[in-house]
Amino acid sequence: MKKFISFSALILLTVPAVAQDGYYIKAGGGTGVSSSTFSVFSGDAYNSSNNIRSNQAQVSIGYNKGNLQLETGIGYLRTGVTFVNAIGEPLCGGMVPPVQTPTSKDSGAVHGTTNVIGVRYTISNTHIVVPVMIGYVMKMGKKVDVVPGIGVETLLNFKGKLSADQPASQDVENSINYHYNPVAAMLALKIDVQYHISKQWGVWVSPSAHNMLSSLTTAVPGDAMSRQYYHALLFSAGVRYNLPAKVKTTVN
Repeated sequence: MKKFISFSALILLTVPAVAQDGYYIKAGGGTGVSSSTFSVFSGDAYNSSNNIRSNQAQVSIGYNKGNLQLETGIGYLRTGVTFVNAIGEPLCGGMVPPVQTPTSKDSGAVHGTTNVIGVRYTISNTHIVVPVMIGYVMKMGKKVDVVPGIGVETLLNFKGKLSADQPASQDVENSINYHYNPVAAMLALKIDVQYHISKQWGVWVSPSAHNMLSSLTTAVPGDAMSRQYYHALLFSAGVRYNLPAKVKTTVN
């Protein structure tokens, strides 16, 4: 492990500074998948959870100084999860949904059975995202930069939306926002690949991984889905504009 860290540090130190010092603006969007991990009172409950489509859009402003890059901005992110709620199991907020007709059957052990039989629910949440990212710029040819980055995103959370195989009561829809936290934090890892069209303009693509550091909901005793941590894998693309550097003038 020590040899790997030393080798990685050596590579980073030998990469020349390629970024033009100054400010830039980026804009773009992307898509991917999202899911959630959550604590439940029964270890075998909700093990039929799956991904849903995730989307994001963002406008950022950043600053380059040598090989280092600092970036912030504002954006949109959609996360969520889909799962089968077995008949008789509490949903969110510890409440038991009204009598339902089984509409889903997924493999997995629930209550000692070989299949999960119940109603499939999908929960989606919308977030306003304010990231603070730091990256390291590496040159891969005259036109291409690779910028690995890490940072923390502050999430302003909107209440979740629920859809199901069959119509859900208003009480069930309200239950997914039980003890809901309006603000959360998320860890973000990404790799930007940038192509310079000209001195000012460029395009970029970026795979990224996002994982909640704080729960979307507050833990409540008996709450079947308290302590939710959403995560997402995304692929994004967009444009970049380097702001013109100030020209220094000398007054005699």
